[in-house]
Amino acid sequence: MKKYLLMERLLMKNFLYFVSVMLLLAILKMPYGFYQILRLLTVSGCLIIAYNEFKKDGWNNLVTIAIIGVVTMNPIFPIRLSKEWWHIIDIFMAILIGVYALRMNVKR
Repeated sequence: MKKYLLMERLLMKNFLYFVSVMLLLAILKMPYGFYQILRLLTVSGCLIIAYNEFKKDGWNNLVTIAIIGVVTMNPIFPIRLSKEWWHIIDIFMAILIGVYALRMNVKR
């Protein structure tokens, strides 16, 4: 059971790194489909962060920021912003998700 939890946390950490890199790639000119997939990945990453933090500490600032990220990046009712604003949001979300993944404990 413990090995399963270790693999699950490691998979989560790698997924969050992947999302962070994809958010940084979003600054480049990409096809529209890339941004649609990126929205799904980012919402998933933010939900992982919100769930883990809420389970660990209850409602805190990081949970609030992650929920705001879910609302901002949701693919069902997309928010229309200029490209410059999306670049700022993408960089902020990449840093947030990347730092969270970096600080995740994956201990044996």
